[in-house]
Amino acid sequence: MIKAFYILFFTCASFAAQAQELSKWQGKWELGRYWDGAGGSLIISDCQKDKCHFEIGTVNGAHTCSVEGEISISDNQAIFEEEVDFGDGEEKRKTQIAMTLDRTKNIITVQNKSGNNVYCGMRGFFDGEYENEKNPYRYQTSFDCWAQDLSVAKKVICSSKELASLDKEYVLLFNRQVDDKSLNKCADDKACLKDFYLSQIKSKFSKDGKIDMFSYVQQFKKPYFSPTDFALLRNYLQKNMSAVDNEAWQVSLSDVYHQECQDCFMLDFGAPGLYTEYESVFYLDAAEMWLAFVSANLKDSSQIIVYTNSNSQSMPKGISEWIDGQKKYHRGKIIIKKLPTSALID
Repeated sequence: MIKAFYILFFTCASFAAQAQELSKWQGKWELGRYWDGAGGSLIISDCQKDKCHFEIGTVNGAHTCSVEGEISISDNQAIFEEEVDFGDGEEKRKTQIAMTLDRTKNIITVQNKSGNNVYCGMRGFFDGEYENEKNPYRYQTSFDCWAQDLSVAKKVICSSKELASLDKEYVLLFNRQVDDKSLNKCADDKACLKDFYLSQIKSKFSKDGKIDMFSYVQQFKKPYFSPTDFALLRNYLQKNMSAVDNEAWQVSLSDVYHQECQDCFMLDFGAPGLYTEYESVFYLDAAEMWLAFVSANLKDSSQIIVYTNSNSQSMPKGISEWIDGQKKYHRGKIIIKKLPTSALID
């Protein structure tokens, strides 16, 4: 009788421990929670014994992915496999999706192991790190936001998209991290931290108390940068564009293409699968700044909006060619709006 009791006790304890382990997998997990224009979710539910139901849905512009089924779990690893008919007249082929749970960071890494993309559109994807929806936001910075001994100031920086961006920009410019002593003076004051970073960045490009925008942007002349990645330029545009236009323009900033441009800086942008609806171009040289985009405002979606600080009657070649290309799809007005004449900012 006693032996039977202990067997029952340990069996129940084992099931309880297994249920507790599976519960760490259950819930909603988010991909790209810090991205614009792309992302998705992984939902894990109905866990029994060593199996759980899962659903993945992701979006990249107009391209999507969708897959669901049952995963088999062993400790911190999970596998989904099935035979799929690809519709090409050949035999069914096996697909495999692997998942790894990081219990410390509360993140699941998903990887398509089968080498095919049967669950996605042409440019869709679902590989990546999915954070539990209950995780506090931690943006990427120059330091480890997962460290246990973060100062109050660093915790604030990790939770702020703007401050995290400023921190990374500081490191790119000065090739060193900010010392804790400087940050700790601000503690949890976001405005103080922002002013500190901006004052340091401005000091590197100051010219008669103002910033030479062209010199500043040239420091980061890399294909994957967009105007919103430059803190000083981002603030300048937000200050001098209408809120509606600024939001409409930023819809396009998913894919970036660096254009060859002698003595100037030029970038093309578009949202994957939606290029004719959401496109823009940015141009900057030592004297002129031009920004043109297709309006994402439903009331004037056929218009092309142009912002410039130039008083010239002619546009740079790259801007005029881009506008000519857009006229094939958008026959509305070309609206030109003025930026401050000087390319220097306070």
